[in-house]
Amino acid sequence: LYKRKYPSIRNTEHLLAQVWKGKHLNPRSLPRVMFTAAIETDTTTYQKATISVPGVPGLFIKYPNEYNLTQQFCPPIAVK
Repeated sequence: LYKRKYPSIRNTEHLLAQVWKGKHLNPRSLPRVMFTAAIETDTTTYQKATISVPGVPGLFIKYPNEYNLTQQFCPPIAVK
């Protein structure tokens, strides 16, 4: 019968962590340099993007904490 190699997988990040653990890899965290954004018509149900990305019309910040962390390590977007 089919035998699971990994225990219950909750999401892709969890699966990746299990694979790395199985290969005895120990990744380190890096400063956040990306954030998740969306357009107004985004149909995602988990988190609605409501804050405008400065200098980028029609683009909205989906997770404000991600955006704030990127601003600590990346230069702000130049608003023209």
